[in-house]
Amino acid sequence: LAETALIGLAGGAVGVLLSELSVRVLMRPFLTDSEAFPRYFHLGLDARILGFAVTTTLLAVLLFGLLPAITASRAGLAHYTHGTRVVGRGRGRLILTAVQVALALTLLSGATLLVRSFRSLMRHQWFDPSQVALVRLRPQMIGYDGRRAEQYLHRVVSRLERMPEVRAVAFARGIGFLWSTGPTRLPVGHTVSDTVAEVAVRPVSPGFLAAMRIPLLAGREFTAADDTLVPLVAVVTRRVAARLWPAGRALDRTLVVGGKTFRVVGVAPDYVPHSRAEPVPLVLLVPYWQNAFGPEIDARIAVRVGGDPVAALPDLRRAIAEVDPAVPVTEMLTRLTAML
Repeated sequence: LAETALIGLAGGAVGVLLSELSVRVLMRPFLTDSEAFPRYFHLGLDARILGFAVTTTLLAVLLFGLLPAITASRAGLAHYTHGTRVVGRGRGRLILTAVQVALALTLLSGATLLVRSFRSLMRHQWFDPSQVALVRLRPQMIGYDGRRAEQYLHRVVSRLERMPEVRAVAFARGIGFLWSTGPTRLPVGHTVSDTVAEVAVRPVSPGFLAAMRIPLLAGREFTAADDTLVPLVAVVTRRVAARLWPAGRALDRTLVVGGKTFRVVGVAPDYVPHSRAEPVPLVLLVPYWQNAFGPEIDARIAVRVGGDPVAALPDLRRAIAEVDPAVPVTEMLTRLTAML
């Protein structure tokens, strides 16, 4: 009983410790949302879980330590001096061993599936968020209008691109990378009549796809020439292209979003912005500088660095403050705290 108690209590303590460490590792990417707001749920140890662990450990010690000792004390001396076999007791041990092995294999299979599911959630599709730091700029909070905010953003991008550790700078409109608009449809007069409800419209900068390492399937990415002086253009994802033009190519076709007509200049893959547990969204990318749905004032900048993005955040903040220290810099994130 003493030997079993020592092993059982040690095993219970190690199990509780491993459980707490595992929860911390598994939950680390989900502690905040894509806007850096904390998610208020707790999956760590509390009094109920700790009490259950202690009770289970004590029951196991009593069952597997005390019961064999009582059974052995009831055997006559002849069983040990003459080597008499007790068939029933041996068969019981075999059954118990088989049950233990079966339970261990079940737990091992469940743990393996859990690890595979977690890795699948962390493996982003069609883009690479590693070595990317996210910084949200809030010039609107200090009274910047659209024109002044654009000039400020140009200076910030130019300053960041001069940093030796920066590999690429891209940006998107204000809050995060995802906004929903009204239905998307084809212009009047087309033979194919279809509607895509709640397409996510993302105003993004030139070079955004390259910075996020999203490969183009057809056409081109936005350039600095896609501004307010030229007709509106867009890049659609593959699902949007297949939905609107199932029988033909999407390049140079037109579509209407929120009363605005866009010409498709590129097709991108159906990349997943947050996690693979979510459904793949229908995405329409539009040029940031065209201001198709109004002036863009706040912006979220994605900076790809050559080293650790966590270590680069203080330097990025200082460089941005050199342009205008009065502009709030908020929601400084990396892949560890927010999945794009």
